[in-house]
Amino acid sequence: MIYLLMTLKLKHMLNKLLNIVLPLKPSKKRTRNFIPQEDNMLVKAWLEISLDPVQGTDQTRSTYWKRIHDYYHEHKTFESERNINSLSHHWGIIHKSVNRFCGWYTQVQN
Repeated sequence: MIYLLMTLKLKHMLNKLLNIVLPLKPSKKRTRNFIPQEDNMLVKAWLEISLDPVQGTDQTRSTYWKRIHDYYHEHKTFESERNINSLSHHWGIIHKSVNRFCGWYTQVQN
């Protein structure tokens, strides 16, 4: 019985401690959605880096996306602080939609 009471009191104290400590951690805020200008610049950057005959396919994934990130930020005409992961993830969404459109377009042509 005493063990049970001590365990409950300990849990209560831990919960209080966690409620004090956890809010002190910085929260990860979600960035705003991509605007059309960001989409267009990402596509331009991807095309420019992907079609570069000098580098070609002889580069690592991290080098490839660093080059896209650098091109994106050098040529943008709007405010944006997108990081490499954000651009890479958003490109995956764009790429999936483009592939789906191309499939539909091919079906209509046939």
